[in-house]
Amino acid sequence: MAEIEYSEAVAQNVCARVIVVTGGARGIGGETVTLLHRLGAHVVFGDVLESAGTKLASSLSSSQPAKPSGGSAHFVKTNVCSYADQLALFAEAFRRHGRVDAAVTCAGVLDHPGWFDPSMLTLDAVQEESSAITTALNTNLISAVHFSRLAIAYITASPPLPGDFIPSLTFTASIAGIFWAPSMPCYSTSKHGLVGLSRTLSHNPIPIRSNSICPSATNTQILSDYTRKTWTGHLDLPMQEPADVAKYIVQCVADSTLSGKTVVVARGEACDVDEPLDRCAATWIGEENAREWKLLRSLEPSKPKS
Repeated sequence: MAEIEYSEAVAQNVCARVIVVTGGARGIGGETVTLLHRLGAHVVFGDVLESAGTKLASSLSSSQPAKPSGGSAHFVKTNVCSYADQLALFAEAFRRHGRVDAAVTCAGVLDHPGWFDPSMLTLDAVQEESSAITTALNTNLISAVHFSRLAIAYITASPPLPGDFIPSLTFTASIAGIFWAPSMPCYSTSKHGLVGLSRTLSHNPIPIRSNSICPSATNTQILSDYTRKTWTGHLDLPMQEPADVAKYIVQCVADSTLSGKTVVVARGEACDVDEPLDRCAATWIGEENAREWKLLRSLEPSKPKS
């Protein structure tokens, strides 16, 4: 297992960096914003939940910064399905601080019950496109593609960074982006897409690192009571807290040695799944295919221009 550990010392690298976060009002996103702020980062975060986002920004702004340099937190109401909203989020970060150093996407929604239930998929029911499905895919995946392009543009337009900090993109995917998720085909599809987006961008000719975070069951607001009870009751499995995931998101932002990683976070611990996949490729796709795969994987992930 390629374990990834959270290091408070390495996490200090986010101090004074300008970081844009979507889905940052609560849950994993909220904990990520809170930790980044505590470490001295300047966080400009967006969410469609205006009241929760404004409350969090106000709370953080009134708290004593952990760093002498002082972090900051600013909220911008953002519907990630709106390109104009995402553009405004990045533009505000750039206007306030003159740069963007990293970007984290945490926005996401689950499937609605019955979307693929055969008992509900009558001929009448499928005569029109499901706007709810389109919105879910836009929220979880399409918005992240637009987010990536915006992040790359604003990071590239920023003045060169002193020291060895390398800018990054971090995508909050899910364990459902690696394995199948019961009764959640749209959610699982979109999270697989996020993992693929992150892997591809880490090998594209851009001077920015890219990693995805794939949490297992996490005690957030998007879980239904049924799912929570099934996981902790019927299955008797532990459920991690949003803060358990947030620290590994921050680790990926802070640690310039991490790029092209698909990080599973479960029970508050993290590991990269791509390294063992590469190592065992011959077992699961055969020797010849593994050689071709290794040639592709041997391409160096992009590094910033000096």
